[in-house]
Amino acid sequence: MGCLDANAVQALMSGSVEPALRATIDAHLDGCDDCRSLVAALVRGNASTDPAGAIDPAFDATGLSPGTAATVAARGPLPATPPGRLAPGAPVGRYIIGELLGSGGMGVVYAADDPELARRVAVKLLRKDLRAAIGEARLQREAQAMARISHENVIAVYDVGTHDDQVFVAMELVIGQSLRGWLKERPRTIGEMVRVFAAAGRGLAAAHAAGFVHRDFKPDNVLVGTDGRVRVTDFGLARADGRQAPTHRPVSAGGGDAVDEALTMSGAVVGTPAYMAPEQHDGANVDTRSDQFGFCVALYEALYGERPFAGKNLAELAAEVAAGNVRPPSKGRRVPASLRAIVLRGLSVRPGDRFATMDELVAALGRDRTRVPRTLAWASLALAAIAAVGLLADWVTRDRALAVTRISFRAAGDQLVRSAALRYEGFVGIADQSYVVQVMRDVTGNRDQAEFGLGDPADDAHALEALHETLASADWITWAKAASKGVIAVGDYKGRLLYTSAAPRTWGKDLLQLPVARRAFEHGQAAMVVRGDDPLALASGLFGATPREGVWIVFARALAIGGVTRGLFIQVVDGDKLLADVTLGEGIQLGVIAPDGARGGTVPRAVADAGLAQANGAQTMVTVDGSDWLVETRPLTGLSGDDEIARMVLARPIDAGLAGLFLGARSVLGALTAALLLAAIAAALVARRASQLAA
Repeated sequence: MGCLDANAVQALMSGSVEPALRATIDAHLDGCDDCRSLVAALVRGNASTDPAGAIDPAFDATGLSPGTAATVAARGPLPATPPGRLAPGAPVGRYIIGELLGSGGMGVVYAADDPELARRVAVKLLRKDLRAAIGEARLQREAQAMARISHENVIAVYDVGTHDDQVFVAMELVIGQSLRGWLKERPRTIGEMVRVFAAAGRGLAAAHAAGFVHRDFKPDNVLVGTDGRVRVTDFGLARADGRQAPTHRPVSAGGGDAVDEALTMSGAVVGTPAYMAPEQHDGANVDTRSDQFGFCVALYEALYGERPFAGKNLAELAAEVAAGNVRPPSKGRRVPASLRAIVLRGLSVRPGDRFATMDELVAALGRDRTRVPRTLAWASLALAAIAAVGLLADWVTRDRALAVTRISFRAAGDQLVRSAALRYEGFVGIADQSYVVQVMRDVTGNRDQAEFGLGDPADDAHALEALHETLASADWITWAKAASKGVIAVGDYKGRLLYTSAAPRTWGKDLLQLPVARRAFEHGQAAMVVRGDDPLALASGLFGATPREGVWIVFARALAIGGVTRGLFIQVVDGDKLLADVTLGEGIQLGVIAPDGARGGTVPRAVADAGLAQANGAQTMVTVDGSDWLVETRPLTGLSGDDEIARMVLARPIDAGLAGLFLGARSVLGALTAALLLAAIAAALVARRASQLAA
């Protein structure tokens, strides 16, 4: 075979030579001093850049495999042809050489002074011991490619020329380090990494706009200056994009474009395998989307601390890349899903599945990922504030309704007590005035003569009937007024019913069957609340034979002479009428409940029962059938003012505000407010996380 060309050297350096071709290359190296010197120089050059003797990171995954190194060593001692180094002060063109900056596989880079423009530059010279055809073509191509691009994120090329049969390129001197070194210098945040990679991406986009594909993007080909500016460099493998013509195409001296020389012709596998797109591994045509792939490999490596595709050798790596087998995320590496999606899209096997342009990829990286979560956070917070204001307004309305209700309860309760007291006083007044009425004197003076052996029982019954008739036919104003307020009943000294206005023709029943009558007979006066259908009340004849609805308040007073009870005067007041006389506030309901459970008024039973469970005077909120009620109970006392004959229940539904909308409105709005606050907090945390990605 002939001498090794660039593709053969690249394959040999990467360890990707097919076994059959490997044997041919080994045979050629045995007999060709020039090619053996070339390979040896590359090996030494790579090793010289690392104090530990490691391969130059620029050839990471492309350096000689152990087998190749052993093969070269086995061929015997190689000629000692290290590249000659220029001493400080030596002229190269118009430039004055300074200190050595670094040495790579193809060239040596010096710092230099440009006396004409009074600036510091970097001068790269092709190594003397490399074949002129290979070196000159590559260096000329790199210079031409870089000179066509003017962008802050692409290293600037100032001049190209020759010196002592060596091609040199004068370019921008960057004080800083490679992107790989920058990443290793200290732990970097995701935001810092995205910012730097986005800047490098803009540099690539500028190259693409000029019509070139870098084809070898990796962290070692990006410089990060101490000023923070990022520059893409090493366009030695650049070629014109087959999809578009360069915007500026300077013509070489020979009339052709040196960038498109045979060194980069279609079908050549060129690039660093670990960062190469599937089409590069296959030797197919590449375009700007191939640079996207390498860019995303480097970004993945920066984010996760390892490259996206595994492979112990080039064949395995190429298979993994072709299959799109991206490693799962490393444990402990938390990368936002949106950023990972961008990187994975750039790593798509099919170029058409990647971003259309590098500009689009950079725009995706620079997109404000905080906008949506911030908008969601503010919207949730605003809605939560509105809901909170609604709850606050409801609370104020509710509190005001409660305050008004409490005042109304106090007024209504006091009014009911006063109304009952007036009834008591009126009853007592009527009872006391009854002494001056002749018929009542007859009642108090009547006694059964048969008890003393002075007459026949029939005569006594006749006398009792006469009293009944007299009472039933009585026509006097005081009694009429009293009767209009309820039922008036009169009993004799034995508690026998002489008259009841509820049933004027009823008499002779035993009033003492009614507990209130018995207590009054024994103690002078009493009061109680009874149901209109109470069996004892019906047996006493107080209501006649017809049951009454509702509850009734019974006042009983003994008519006594000389401390001896000579008769009973009873007044029965309709409880509902008594309650109706009370002026109530809006929505307030009033009820009376007797000790035996008899109840009157309009308070729902469940609400009244809840109120009865509380102490007198206590106010409590109860929920019945989904409605909130404020309930208060008060005692209704008897004639003495001490004995409790019933309990008054005051209740009002507190449905002002939200409760009037629908069942459980307050609970729903409260839960909604809490959920919105949690959503706002979560969105704010997401926005904070996303803000770390701002490029």
